[in-house]
Amino acid sequence: MRARVAAKGDPGGLGKHACRIAVLLACSAAIGFCSPLPAPTTIFSRPLPTANVNGENGETRSNYAFTESGGSDPLMQTAIDGDSFTLSSKNYSSYVITSLSTYSVASQCVGGSICGPSDAAQPIGDEFENIMLAVRQVSTDPISGALSYGDWDILDQGTPNTFYNNVGPSNVVGNSNPNITDTNIKYENGQNYEADGSPDSYFPLWQTTFSNLNYTVQAGVQYQFVVWGFGWYNNDVPCSTTDFQCMDPFTGYGYWYNEYSAPLFSGQLEEGATGYYLSFTNFLNTQICSPTTPGGPNPCNGVAGQAIQPTDAFGNTLALNENLDIEGYGVVALPEPATCALAGLGLIVFACLSRKIRK
Repeated sequence: MRARVAAKGDPGGLGKHACRIAVLLACSAAIGFCSPLPAPTTIFSRPLPTANVNGENGETRSNYAFTESGGSDPLMQTAIDGDSFTLSSKNYSSYVITSLSTYSVASQCVGGSICGPSDAAQPIGDEFENIMLAVRQVSTDPISGALSYGDWDILDQGTPNTFYNNVGPSNVVGNSNPNITDTNIKYENGQNYEADGSPDSYFPLWQTTFSNLNYTVQAGVQYQFVVWGFGWYNNDVPCSTTDFQCMDPFTGYGYWYNEYSAPLFSGQLEEGATGYYLSFTNFLNTQICSPTTPGGPNPCNGVAGQAIQPTDAFGNTLALNENLDIEGYGVVALPEPATCALAGLGLIVFACLSRKIRK
């Protein structure tokens, strides 16, 4: 009888039901809040080309390597190169980037010579004292459409080893920063990089990966990045045949060559390919980028990069972008689990108080 009265006329039955629902909502929200993070997957890909690699006829070659030069002191170079990426806003409002990989033709073979078919690549630390990843956000004014540039944020840097790993794969060079690795790889067809316009001049190809970044970015927003290696500085003394750990402005030894590909000829889809890579003012150059006051702003922050579409050894204009792979996971554009939990608890309190009042 009591049950029938509650069902017909006592709102307390509804209060009990609301309490149960709210408890379930709060518990499920709490479970979601405490659940493990998603496994990282590829969220952006401009991979190495698979077609027209090392073609010497010029027009249809898909892979190129370029650098900036400017003296023997790497930190005094006026420019360093990079590119940009924008992550899709189709399913997520933001992403957490866990790792980022780019590619370079940054070293020579053992002994400082160019590579033959079976020559071993010298460890990348023989040429480079530091490898760095820097990122900044580009903002767009909603009214004027004008672009503004955030400060450069150096996410990772460290000195690569002068030897290959003692454990694990034999083609991996570690770093003073354990989150950075350099892996000596080849193109899909098993080739090294053949110099543009110089048949049979081969150089090692490297994949540099920055791991454990946990860097949050907004979907649909442009980010610019630089992966750059700074060669050993030896007081402007050119390298000799016995001392390879210094920059040599006459040979390009110790200069970082990023790997780029032409999306029209690469044989596969390259996300965000604009046909232009970016050259930035070297924001570490203390001669042109020193803060106006100690601890003050770096005047090279906020400076736009120059979009470059270079020419190859045959005079052909090239549409190129830097090869890049990003792993991470998306964050769904819904209220955070903690917010849902608080809302659920609020419903519990409201329903239970309502039940007491109605009694």
